[in-house]
Amino acid sequence: MQKKKQLNFKLIGIDANQFTIAHAQQLSLNYPNISYCCADIFEEIKQDRVYDVILCTLTLHHFKDEEIITLMNGFKAQSALGIVVNDLHRSKMAYYLFTGLCFVFGLNQMSKDDGLVSILRGFKKHDLQSYSRQLNFSTYILKWKWAFRYQWIIPTI
Repeated sequence: MQKKKQLNFKLIGIDANQFTIAHAQQLSLNYPNISYCCADIFEEIKQDRVYDVILCTLTLHHFKDEEIITLMNGFKAQSALGIVVNDLHRSKMAYYLFTGLCFVFGLNQMSKDDGLVSILRGFKKHDLQSYSRQLNFSTYILKWKWAFRYQWIIPTI
């Protein structure tokens, strides 16, 4: 798609797990504009780097409140244009629907448990609004999306 539409951009994926990085590299062999870095994100946000847009997908719910504030402050400092967060919406319906999907598709116990814990650690709208206040984000967009997700867009320009 990038070549067909003559788009010129570079993507850098960061993860703390080398196995995940190696898997992503294998999936991206035909995309020379995508690279990966195995790093501790708390060390990465201390680096003197600037990215146009920082995308944080299904990651924040793994951290405690104070760590989220630290990460988002780091992202704000490193982002020239903005931050886009896509993360889970904590809800009873998502929890029970996921339980049903696990049964229908025969997911193993580890996958089921991991998914349910992630849903329980997801966010309510007021959580993300509270983080926005704590981080002094005067402008942001917060939208609920299909599949029990929140999209939180924070311009930094």
